[in-house]
Amino acid sequence: MAQDENKAFLKRVALFSGLTDSQIERLAAGSVRRSFPKGRTIVAEGEPSQSLYVLLSGRAKVQRSDTEGKEVILAVLGPGECFGEMSLIDDAPRSASVITIESCDFMSINKESFKAILLSSPEICMRIMKGLVKRLREADKKIETLALLDVYGRVARVLLDFSEQVGNDRVVRNKLPRQEIAKMIGASREMVSRVMKGLEVEGYIVPMPEGKLMLREKLSNYLSASSPCSSSWCWSATTRAIPAGRMPSSRARPAISAAGSGPGSPISCCTCSACPRTCSRCS
Repeated sequence: MAQDENKAFLKRVALFSGLTDSQIERLAAGSVRRSFPKGRTIVAEGEPSQSLYVLLSGRAKVQRSDTEGKEVILAVLGPGECFGEMSLIDDAPRSASVITIESCDFMSINKESFKAILLSSPEICMRIMKGLVKRLREADKKIETLALLDVYGRVARVLLDFSEQVGNDRVVRNKLPRQEIAKMIGASREMVSRVMKGLEVEGYIVPMPEGKLMLREKLSNYLSASSPCSSSWCWSATTRAIPAGRMPSSRARPAISAAGSGPGSPISCCTCSACPRTCSRCS
């Protein structure tokens, strides 16, 4: 009975579509369906790899951490995506940890069954390679974002990446905690909160019920602007506006409130004499 259920689940996974019934049956024999609650570590960085996991429902984050406990989120996985194939191919330890963001259902496929399918199905090999190439391209994009965009641009990039088209608008359906965004872009939670507040005040994003966000079209234009400074951002929330491109001295600049926004305070994060877009202390 359990194997029949596994076969039914595997047939719905895009990665394994096109396999013959005998191949699906052999794969199901080495598969186990598992459920995990929110916040559970599915695989840990550095441990030996014995299984490939396919996410059937829910969301999970892929992250790495250092000896001091600092964490960076490399990716967020959704239904139909898999992880663990790299370690099964090169027999190296897990390169990252995977932790559930919400309750998740997984299909775990053991190493022997996975390698047998690779040897018997060139089509599956191509799909695995396409998946690895996709991740490599995403890594290139992430490196570009961290190296070339300031913190405002990085937050904008994350919001756009997690949004989807709903009618004429782009909407972030799943709530993105400030701390999670901070771990994706290498910034502090406080800085992300100030940037999000600034984006809201300037009309780039519109909060919606249940933690959803509507993204205005000008957010994309803001991100793609060639100029490092935008007139709508340069101290636009101060009582005394300063033209774009000018760097007010700390003596001339209004005091910054703890909230980082509001009447009489600029949308800024620190006391350096650059506008928020080019603040090296925050990028």
